[in-house]
Amino acid sequence: MSNSVHVLVAEDQESLRLLFSHVVRFMGYECDLASNGRECLLRITQSRYDIVFLDLVMPEIDGETALRWIKTHSPGTSVVVTSIQDDEGIIRRMLALGATAYLTKPFSVNEIKKIMQGILNRRTRDGLNLAAITA
Repeated sequence: MSNSVHVLVAEDQESLRLLFSHVVRFMGYECDLASNGRECLLRITQSRYDIVFLDLVMPEIDGETALRWIKTHSPGTSVVVTSIQDDEGIIRRMLALGATAYLTKPFSVNEIKKIMQGILNRRTRDGLNLAAITA
């Protein structure tokens, strides 16, 4: 697909997985889905992802644990943590652990697009040297 961008959406709510999938594919990128943290990490061991949208609260393995694993095993992957939790301390902790951005639920299609475009523009400009951005 366009620019060979591969996105993984790890989200336990089916409606949000489908929303992300539609937006990512509409933008012309590949998209895989995971319904829990364990499935997310399994997929990352099987494929390379440019961007992972990672729900903070998921069954089996929570988003924070998954983020730590991803940044250790796939440090070039941009991770966008998503959560209903709009707590500044949590947001700061996720960014300190290596999240590229934090997206608070509920969010719009335009916010998803803005986050992706920001990450991809940063990648184009700086290679894989990513700085934390927020929507």
